[in-house]
Amino acid sequence: MTIDGPAPLEEWVAVPPLVGLEVRDAEEACLAVSLLAVSDDADGASLHSRTWLGYFTVTAQDPAPGLLAKRSDTVVITFVKEGGPDDANDRVPVEPPPSTLRARAVPRKPSAPPAEAPLGAISLD
Repeated sequence: MTIDGPAPLEEWVAVPPLVGLEVRDAEEACLAVSLLAVSDDADGASLHSRTWLGYFTVTAQDPAPGLLAKRSDTVVITFVKEGGPDDANDRVPVEPPPSTLRARAVPRKPSAPPAEAPLGAISLD
């Protein structure tokens, strides 16, 4: 039986300050020191899927900045949606204009010639 002692010093990193950063920047700051930023909603969707639509600012973090954490540990962040560059043009799916729909329409082959057309006038290739 072996008893593991504390992790070697090179496995510990200082938790970066994240409060006030945009969520994407907070994720990058964590990754730069081998930590993983995660949402405070453990049962919800992933951090990326919750924040791709808009501009979100970190309002709290755990552990606090400056504390030591082992590489690959998680930093739990709380965030709110703020006004920002993406708010003016939130990515909302819209129906393409009718002209686009017609341009993409696949022509259908007629199943039978129209009644007024002579029989040899329509090709069913």
